[in-house]
Amino acid sequence: MSTSDNTPIPEGYKRCKKCGSPRLKYQSCAECTRRYKHEYYLSHKERHKELMQRWNEDHREYRLAQMREYAVEHKEKFREYHRRYRIDHPEVSREKGRAAYHAHIERRREYDKRRGPNRLRHEDPQARKVRAIRRKARKLSLPDHMKKSDWIRCLAYWHDRCAICGRPRGLWHTLAADHWIPLSNPQCPGTVPGNILPLCHGQDGCNNRKHNNAPIEWLYSRYSKRKADKILKAIETYFQWVKDQTHG
Repeated sequence: MSTSDNTPIPEGYKRCKKCGSPRLKYQSCAECTRRYKHEYYLSHKERHKELMQRWNEDHREYRLAQMREYAVEHKEKFREYHRRYRIDHPEVSREKGRAAYHAHIERRREYDKRRGPNRLRHEDPQARKVRAIRRKARKLSLPDHMKKSDWIRCLAYWHDRCAICGRPRGLWHTLAADHWIPLSNPQCPGTVPGNILPLCHGQDGCNNRKHNNAPIEWLYSRYSKRKADKILKAIETYFQWVKDQTHG
């Protein structure tokens, strides 16, 4: 039906005074009503927000039940959303985690107390090692997205041997997850796959000797130039491989 003034109006209809479109008698124009509601909302947005907050507070249990039901029905969607958010906003996620921890610290302590002092006894040693080195980076506000799978991949690349001297695990040595650029160095990128190497730790271990020294200077001070060049090239090749794996 046309909105022109010359167009006849069907029986039972009348023309809207605002937009001129035909509408049923005793009923408001749908388009005008929609526009009016939208304009009213925009001009009373704060009032609307206040009313919604008050309604949610008065019906808190009902809203929580609705949210729990929706979360159960869309579990995978929520999981993927939070995973992507943590990746895209690491600093915000970390800050929220700290705030939640401190806000519920007494509950957390009580929970840990119930679990007992040996609550981490059965944790995978490799997972425990990665968790420990990530914690060191977090304390210094450095990136800490190293995962257990990254460490396992690192060990496999170096055939479970020290990246410097080639020594395997043994009676007097283990393999430490070493920050190639030490955490004390201002240029340290943190606990990330491109900065972690397996170094032997124990009696006269490379990890013990290197400590927090500048890596390249320490390497050339311990080995001849020819051997140090060979080791450094192997390390740089590995870090490039890690970079290609990450971006691939």
